[in-house]
Amino acid sequence: MLDSYNSLKIIHILSGSLVFCTILVVQSYWVWWAYQPLDEHERAPFAHSLHQKTLPILTLGALIQIISGFTLISLHHISWQALWVKATFIGIVLLLGNWGVFIGLLSLQRAKARYLAIISLALSVGILSTMVYFMSNQIT
Repeated sequence: MLDSYNSLKIIHILSGSLVFCTILVVQSYWVWWAYQPLDEHERAPFAHSLHQKTLPILTLGALIQIISGFTLISLHHISWQALWVKATFIGIVLLLGNWGVFIGLLSLQRAKARYLAIISLALSVGILSTMVYFMSNQIT
């Protein structure tokens, strides 16, 4: 039977997977969709719709992620000064900032936005990979 710490850790991992997969899937889908032969006037409503549909998922997942993360750190008496904790917080801030840039790119209707979206997707993958590395290895 699972104790409360391990149960909370499973919830933390699942909520993180939900948030980060949503971000990556939405970004990947938009990059693919941006290359489809569509009227430029169809892109803005799509961007707004995509943002509106994913915002509740991201908000719920992020709240669960933050609450469970802080609780896990407190329960396990992990130092806030640990390198992996700092790297995780920095990664979250960078990922949220990158998400904001990506949402901004959705409203642009130029070909240059497509390339910037690909760069944004690559940054998200890099940030997530770094965060997973630091959290998995718990480098102090």
